[in-house]
Amino acid sequence: MAKGKIIYVLDILKNTDEEHALTIAEIGDKLRLYGIEAERKSISSDIQTLIDCGYAVISAGKREGYYLADRDFDDYELIMMYAAVSRAKFITDKDGKALLKKLRKIAPPGMGKILNETVADGAIKTDNIVAKYAIDMIIRAIKDNRKLSFRYYEYGTDAVKRLRRDGHTYIVSPFYIVWVGEELLLIANPDSHSNLTHFKVAMLTSVEISDKPRKRRSEIAEFTGRFDLGKYVRERVNMYSGDAIQFTLRCHSSIVSELISTFGHNAVSRSSDGDWLAITVRVADNEGIYRFVMQYGDSIEILTPVAAREAVKGKLAAALALYEI
Repeated sequence: MAKGKIIYVLDILKNTDEEHALTIAEIGDKLRLYGIEAERKSISSDIQTLIDCGYAVISAGKREGYYLADRDFDDYELIMMYAAVSRAKFITDKDGKALLKKLRKIAPPGMGKILNETVADGAIKTDNIVAKYAIDMIIRAIKDNRKLSFRYYEYGTDAVKRLRRDGHTYIVSPFYIVWVGEELLLIANPDSHSNLTHFKVAMLTSVEISDKPRKRRSEIAEFTGRFDLGKYVRERVNMYSGDAIQFTLRCHSSIVSELISTFGHNAVSRSSDGDWLAITVRVADNEGIYRFVMQYGDSIEILTPVAAREAVKGKLAAALALYEI
């Protein structure tokens, strides 16, 4: 055991930081918990060896002790990962809690409590316990350039989850697995189409990797020319499929932040009229952009294309009719 003492010293130092330094004596006490007796001089020698090997062991003064500055993740990185796992809908509640526990284990002293208090874990998780296996299968299929087969769940009007199309087996060429909003999506090309579409990973079941190679990119419409995954996602508001066209929107300045978050800084300002401005964006002409516009009520208006403007006008009229006495 004593031969590997330096490994235990390093392990002990991994649980220190600037505010939780350990003296040589304290390190010795912790070594005894591993059944290791060590002299002060020996521990000091191990610490110097770690420093010589590139570890950032910092001395806060002999009386104050030592701490390890090197960490796999900074505090802000832990917060981001903790928040992401907390909000992820594509993992089960059980798997989510297990991941959060692992993140707390690698957190420095005092950080675990902050993680719990900083992030509110209120996301509704999937009840699909095979989702994590589906993620692994997707990654493997993409790496090996193989097709995937699966069946797909959906919720009916009775709020009961059932297999779509009576249990139809989808066969697709997978290309990307991306996180959009709170969902993990598989972006793939179904065998029956020439374009890309997407599926919620949390709704996949019976996922299998085929022995057949996936389609070549040259066979898929979106890959003709330079493909930008970020642009592809931005153009499909709420991830509704369809061809992107140019929209001109008249927007109130109060929702500029939301517009930038959705469409990016490349949304072009065309004109300004007091608190109002017109912007142009390229998005798919479908239900996604219609719902995006309608959620902001009188703060946003479609100017062009006229057909889209009329479509939203009809939807708003139908919504108003629901409330008429």
